[in-house]
Amino acid sequence: CFLYIENCVLASEARQILQRLQRPKSSSQEETVQDLAVTFFGANFPPEVSRHLGKICWHWLRENNSGAAPGQQAATASASESSEHLASTASRLRSGDLAKVPATRLGGCEAMTAGTSSASLERCHILEGVLAHSTMPAAVEGGRALVLDEQSAPLPLRVAMPGAALDRLGELLLMTTERLWQAGVRVVLCAAEVHEEWKGAMARRGLLLLHLVDDEELALLERGRAARGRARRARLGTDDVATFKAASIQLLSAKPLVTATSTQLASGRAYWLLKPSPEDPMPHCFLLLKAPSASLAVEHRLALLRLLAVVAPALEDPDTVIAGGLAFELALLRMARSRGVSGAGSTSLRRDARDTAALKEVFGVEDADKADRLCRLAWSLLEA
Repeated sequence: CFLYIENCVLASEARQILQRLQRPKSSSQEETVQDLAVTFFGANFPPEVSRHLGKICWHWLRENNSGAAPGQQAATASASESSEHLASTASRLRSGDLAKVPATRLGGCEAMTAGTSSASLERCHILEGVLAHSTMPAAVEGGRALVLDEQSAPLPLRVAMPGAALDRLGELLLMTTERLWQAGVRVVLCAAEVHEEWKGAMARRGLLLLHLVDDEELALLERGRAARGRARRARLGTDDVATFKAASIQLLSAKPLVTATSTQLASGRAYWLLKPSPEDPMPHCFLLLKAPSASLAVEHRLALLRLLAVVAPALEDPDTVIAGGLAFELALLRMARSRGVSGAGSTSLRRDARDTAALKEVFGVEDADKADRLCRLAWSLLEA
């Protein structure tokens, strides 16, 4: 029955539906993405929401496709606009690492209608972490950002002899934080929980420490530097000033996505924006979805990721017909129901000898009545 649906129903009965899904040869890449969005979301969202999601997807795709360094943008402009590059970018964005729903409600969302959401593109590093101490600064302008090795998050020694060991520990904390400051480091990032002694020493020196950061987000931050062979996580207590400077990233600013006090940021997780300097170009662009409710923004995020799954093959081959989405399924459902109504009450649908022979060949049976029953069963399966 499923073989019949694939080889006969979709090839002949549903030909008219498939023809409506074909795109004109002269359509641009943006029109291709927009048309796919309207077709793919047509039965899930209202038309204006489908068009809005299509625009969001196109701008997000375009920005990540043209993420070259400022001096290289002119040289790579024509290459980056090719369909192959866009399809590769769409496949890379499907992981969802660059699409965030940062909060239940953000500023500017109150005026939205019930079914819409807004989006912003941020060409910066976006991390979710906890401010290590309530006395640390809530934002930093300039300076450098450093990623710590998780092995250096605990203290490098055990305090077994309170006298000499504590003096040595205090000297180690003082010298390490001073080295960080001399290297220009103002923001420190770590995937593990940093020890209280380190947190206190960095807070006294005025450093901003974010710990409990997701390791995948840190790896994404280091992706561009890894391509140039400069990705290295620093170790407290052993690395010197030159090592800290070589392993760090120059920043324009570091601040939370939603403005809050240091006490609030130290009491829970928050999203942070780390904007790199022009000398350290961003290889990717984040999409931030804002909506009156978190559930709506999450639904739109998942819808965009599903759309990217069909955008990639459609851009690679203009002749590809994307027969997916609930709109196409509903069209098949209407066809199956009309076919069932037309055949109701009769023991056999009217077919000529050629159709009957084709049915026998597809189902592999010689009995015409059995082939007819299998045909009706296939349409019932399609409707179900």
